[in-house]
Amino acid sequence: MRRLSKAFLTVSAILSFVGMGLYLIGAVVFFIVGSPLVANKVAEQGGEGAAIGYAAGMYTAGAIFVVVAIMALLSGIFSNKAKRTQVKGDLVTAIVFSVISCTWLGVAGGAVGLVQNLKEQRADRRKNIVDAQ
Repeated sequence: MRRLSKAFLTVSAILSFVGMGLYLIGAVVFFIVGSPLVANKVAEQGGEGAAIGYAAGMYTAGAIFVVVAIMALLSGIFSNKAKRTQVKGDLVTAIVFSVISCTWLGVAGGAVGLVQNLKEQRADRRKNIVDAQ
């Protein structure tokens, strides 16, 4: 199970970094499309009010893409960390950021890792009980 968790977290980290790049490309596109040059073209066709609304919408979409790219970056970082350490806290953090960035293999990898940790803890408790007797 530990290998499965590491495999899922590895693929999740790769997908997160690829997604981050795509989100940043999307943000650049939205910022370019919302630039004054394009807004002036919109103003010529639809008036100044339309241009202001258009530019604000494009900048807002670009900012949202930047935030999602940051979340994807954090998801990749925490997936790598959880893969290396396999500690409960790191696995939970990887799950949270995988949910935020919609990287579902990170959620699966974190869940499998948590189940493996729970099994190991139960085995250790049983061993301690037997040793104490």
